[in-house]
Amino acid sequence: MASILSKLEAATCGSDLRPEDHANAGRFSLWCLASALSYVLGIFVLEMDYLPPGAPRVIFALLCIVPAFGAVRSYRYFLRQADEMTRLIHLESLAYGFGAGVIFSLGWRLLERAGAPTLDISDSVVVSMVAWSAGQILSTRKYR
Repeated sequence: MASILSKLEAATCGSDLRPEDHANAGRFSLWCLASALSYVLGIFVLEMDYLPPGAPRVIFALLCIVPAFGAVRSYRYFLRQADEMTRLIHLESLAYGFGAGVIFSLGWRLLERAGAPTLDISDSVVVSMVAWSAGQILSTRKYR
């Protein structure tokens, strides 16, 4: 698992990160993993109706979102501590992700009205994340 994370980190951040940047990126990766697992668990528990309706379901759903706040916080910390080049790479990759997510979300709503199948709101999140990841790879190759 560590070698997979280090290969992914080298492709998206470059292999010449400072040790503290590696540690910060690792913390961010762990928060992302916790967030993803929490989301999957939340979907499973809510879809299987393991909780009674009302407040227990709402509280559980809100608790499943908490790790996402940790991911955002750790990413912001990573960016604040990173050098200028790493920040530039990540800023550009965030622009790819944001742009792709907005264009996909707005465009697909129009396509739905034209007869395309209805998608779940989380589908645009996946598009944003894939574009963000691709943006990191492209920006890393461009600047490093």
